Amino acid sequence: MLKRTFSTAMMTLLLLSVIMLAFTMQQAKAQVHDIAVTNITSDRSWIYYDHGFSANINVTVQDDGDFNETATVTLYYNITANDVIGTQILNVLTGQNGTASFTWNATGSVAYPRNYTMTAFASIPAGINSTFTGGIIEVRIPGDILGEGIVDIYDAIKLGSYFGLTQGEPGFNPDADLNHDGVVDIFDVIILASYFGQTGSP
Repeated sequence: MLKRTFSTAMMTLLLLSVIMLAFTMQQAKAQVHDIAVTNITSDRSWIYYDHGFSANINVTVQDDGDFNETATVTLYYNITANDVIGTQILNVLTGQNGTASFTWNATGSVAYPRNYTMTAFASIPAGINSTFTGGIIEVRIPGDILGEGIVDIYDAIKLGSYFGLTQGEPGFNPDADLNHDGVVDIFDVIILASYFGQTGSP
């Protein structure tokens, strides 16, 4: 009887030890850092070079690890040339998405007309990083309303058809509002005239 009781107690203790060991191993295995850039979206597929036009771009970062993360997110319009739109610090909760928002107005040394492919790079202090490429934004010559790669008489005629209209009025076309001030007027004509005949950046 004593032997049977001893054996039962030993078996119970052994089972408890195995269960505790498995639980400890599972807990240790679960503690990982992990992030991934999952998407890039923009509110515009094209913008004019300079003159107040901009694209609002969102980068989605997923935290697939077991820790809340602080990610450094950099958005490139030409990663090959290391051309950066901006960098954001993003706090992401474990198991959830976070969004880093950028605004690009295509100024300075940006060449046009040209299609640019967006690339986002995210990293965290634990040494994990992720890259996502997606979303093309065209940069047009100011005044190229028709998007044909040249500012010509057809663009001037198109602008003329919207002349005098203000934002909110029926028929208003924001693409003809070249300085993005809410009205198609003489100042837009001046911008178109200054780029007339151009087929690319100087």
